[in-house]
Amino acid sequence: VEDSYYRFDTKDFRLSIENLKSHQPDFVINNLVGESSYAFLHQLNDAWSADSLPVLSSNLSECELASIRALPNLRLFTALTFLQSIDPQFTDTAKLAISDSEPVSSNFVGAYLSILSLANAISLAGSDDVTSVRSVLHRVRTETPMGHTLAISNNQHAVLPCFIGERDGSDFRMVKSYAPIEPNPYLIAQGFLTDVDALEMPARLRVVK
Repeated sequence: VEDSYYRFDTKDFRLSIENLKSHQPDFVINNLVGESSYAFLHQLNDAWSADSLPVLSSNLSECELASIRALPNLRLFTALTFLQSIDPQFTDTAKLAISDSEPVSSNFVGAYLSILSLANAISLAGSDDVTSVRSVLHRVRTETPMGHTLAISNNQHAVLPCFIGERDGSDFRMVKSYAPIEPNPYLIAQGFLTDVDALEMPARLRVVK
């Protein structure tokens, strides 16, 4: 229906929302962040009058839900590497260390696992020398609250699961989980051009300005 791009500080989405109302899509993928994302969701909810519209906001974490009022006309989904409901015991323990009133977000868990994995790598290397630590990253194994053992791929990114959650009050209720996925930052391993002839594309990069 539409693929639109906006400045980070944009808060007026009337044109896109009118187009969505006109075409009645099955779902919307929202990659906006921060205040722009909140404004889009509020405006879309207020303008939508058909059946509840599923919106996947893949950059949205639990700690942001307090900034988003009730959206009765939308079904709000997110895609994260951790949800609080996955390991309630870990969530409760972490809240004692940070703040009882703050959610334990996937961002927090990512930082937590990064520190643990670094400590494990230093232990394996027997040194905190950067080159030595980097050489043992592929051997690092870190237990996680997501129920799997974290490994680090050759591109130095973590192998992580994915959880799809739907907003349920001030939290996300898990509706789908995916086993740990090999990291593919910036889609470098996607192989879009493996069959150039089939795609009917020139075998060269063309820069257009």
